[in-house]
Amino acid sequence: MRDAVGGFAMWSAGPCAGAAHGPSVPASLVAEASVRVFASLARSGYRRKAEQYVRALLDVPGRKTLTSIGAQWGGAAAGQSVHHFITASPWDWRPVRRSLARYAQQVLSPEALVVEPAVVLGAVPRAAGAGRCALRRRTPAGTGPQALGAWLVSAAGSVPVDWHLLPSPQLGGATGSRPGAGGPKGSGSGHGTRSRDRTATVGALGAHVLASATDAARLLPGRRGPVVVDADGLDAVDVVHGLRSLGDEFVVRVKAGTPLRIDRARLPRCDARPSTAARIAGALAELRRPLGPCDPAVTAAAVPVAFDGPSTRDDPFELMLLSEWESRREPRSFWLTNLRTLPLSALMRLARLPGRVRHDMTGVSERLGLRDYAGRSYRGCHHHLTLVSVAQLLTVVHAMADHPPEPRTA
Repeated sequence: MRDAVGGFAMWSAGPCAGAAHGPSVPASLVAEASVRVFASLARSGYRRKAEQYVRALLDVPGRKTLTSIGAQWGGAAAGQSVHHFITASPWDWRPVRRSLARYAQQVLSPEALVVEPAVVLGAVPRAAGAGRCALRRRTPAGTGPQALGAWLVSAAGSVPVDWHLLPSPQLGGATGSRPGAGGPKGSGSGHGTRSRDRTATVGALGAHVLASATDAARLLPGRRGPVVVDADGLDAVDVVHGLRSLGDEFVVRVKAGTPLRIDRARLPRCDARPSTAARIAGALAELRRPLGPCDPAVTAAAVPVAFDGPSTRDDPFELMLLSEWESRREPRSFWLTNLRTLPLSALMRLARLPGRVRHDMTGVSERLGLRDYAGRSYRGCHHHLTLVSVAQLLTVVHAMADHPPEPRTA
């Protein structure tokens, strides 16, 4: 699979995608990374078990259940040990994720932080390509908890660095990514008043998207790139305003019917009456430009716009509406961004990064056991997701050693 924008290869089904069934990640790399990532675990036994769990995720064939991992550790006692380590041990996953995120930031040189997709734990993986907008999906009856991932994405691959649990009856309504953020009492400090006030102003799922982006940003020192969200099934106005209030650069996918108006301060000859994303894109189709020689049938346009509505007219801010066409069809996707200095090809490359995440989730994450945790422990969900993320980073790093990513071009 290959998709290119302006000469930049977005992704390919290469060694990274098949690494879970390809060459084994060397034990020396696992050990080296474990020293860096698990340094916050005060007990040497926890550090050893965390490394063993990651090794099992990389090596155990088939589903990575607590039973199959315990069998690799050896015997019934080992199975009880791995079960207790994941579901009940009080180790804090947040410092581990902070070390993981900084390690990933150093080796990947990420282009963006992508908030997507929502993963159902303990569920049979969906068929490849099923359900384009993962954020829009709801947890089916009888399945496990659902988690939003925050992924650092680069030309080399994508790595989840933080997870945000959605409200779940299996977890007693627990939500969040930090110990105590809707989780069991006594497990740590919560989000805090400021975060609760911020998320209370947006829709339920949009609030979780913003909380996920906020928590992931706290893990990452320095520049991490813009936040990219496929919000086609959400209230895009709330998501965009929320990201703006956090001071983030962003690229957010929106519905065709999102209420907008052309920014006449930048396009004075155009009609500024209330309209929609689809109508504005159609009316200014002459602005379409090809994205590159690799795919001349795909074109895109960028139009300066502002939100239309009573809640936004008193607080306008500059946005660009990105639209993408294939051949002569109607626009197939719409995005809003506050990035106004990047070339059109670079903006559309960012807009396609959620597709990279979905590709890697199927090709790498699910093979590493992302969905395989079937427990009902809030703490256990976060422990398992954290260690799967470490295993994925090691998979990407190992693949990079043999197949360095191609240089990016705008």
